[in-house]
Amino acid sequence: PYEGPDFTLRIEPCNARLDLAKMLDSERLFNAAQTLMLNQNMDKKAFLALWDWMDNDANERTPGVEKSYFTKKNLPYRPRNAMMAVVEEALLVPEWEEVELDWLMSHFTNFNASGKINLNFVSQELFEAYLPEIALSWEAVASWRYKYGFQDVSELRKVVPRLESDDTLYTELLKHVAVSDALFRVTIEVFPPFAYEKRRCVVQRSQVGERIEVEVKRVQTVDIRPVRPSGQNQPLQSDTQGSPSNSGKPGSSGSGQARKSFGQGAPSLLTRDSQQ
Repeated sequence: PYEGPDFTLRIEPCNARLDLAKMLDSERLFNAAQTLMLNQNMDKKAFLALWDWMDNDANERTPGVEKSYFTKKNLPYRPRNAMMAVVEEALLVPEWEEVELDWLMSHFTNFNASGKINLNFVSQELFEAYLPEIALSWEAVASWRYKYGFQDVSELRKVVPRLESDDTLYTELLKHVAVSDALFRVTIEVFPPFAYEKRRCVVQRSQVGERIEVEVKRVQTVDIRPVRPSGQNQPLQSDTQGSPSNSGKPGSSGSGQARKSFGQGAPSLLTRDSQQ
């Protein structure tokens, strides 16, 4: 992240994460999402509940949740039955209420347009879940990107010896990996005296001739709150998903506070997400 006296700025390619909105359209993504959930000790019910939330019908899976479940619980919202507007929306889904926000945001996005993962930014857990055929090659992949950085997907063949002789597997994996992206998630945290504000936006970079153009695709207000004067000069930690405590300092366990705020005002948070 870039850090100043009263702000932090973090820029990350969107394809460093899996696109939760495309989960129902891709068998590989579907399987990877299941693997990640199992790694978090989430059972089949949580997966089916998320599926029910996003599919476009009112047919409840077993076990699953549809409109009747929310009505019985007297909850002020219903399943969207469409792709999620923001990733945090998953926290409204039964069996997902206690999921840590920082885990959710570090693994999923809804702006990975290509459906591929970025070899230069993907985490080990995502790499192994999304590319299980070469999961054992993670250390070699991580070492290459640290030393040189992947400039082209063909370099994967230099790093994973199996791919030099297995043309079929290599051709298949090319459909699912990338080394760059045009979409970026920008997280801005500003903490002037007596206040804290966190916004997240998605921007698209394109080149027109020799000119680089940037278009803002989405702006989302994540958190706005006053803080005590004692916290005004304390530096902000590099915790993209954390929320400030009452003292004005974002803590490493801030995801719990962020989740609490989301749960209490869920519909209003979704409406603050504006398209531009």
